[in-house]
Amino acid sequence: MYSKVCKREIPVNKQGKRIYFYRHELMKWIKSGRVKTYFEIQNDIEKRSQI
Repeated sequence: MYSKVCKREIPVNKQGKRIYFYRHELMKWIKSGRVKTYFEIQNDIEKRSQI
């Protein structure tokens, strides 16, 4: 975690010497880097072909 914070790879808020992680920011960050599963990709393809 420390290296990710130092490299600004993870959302963090610093106040003085303390760092804070906000749940909504972390969840958004996690979801943005999430890789879809095979079944999710298949469902997306099926939905597109129905249009």
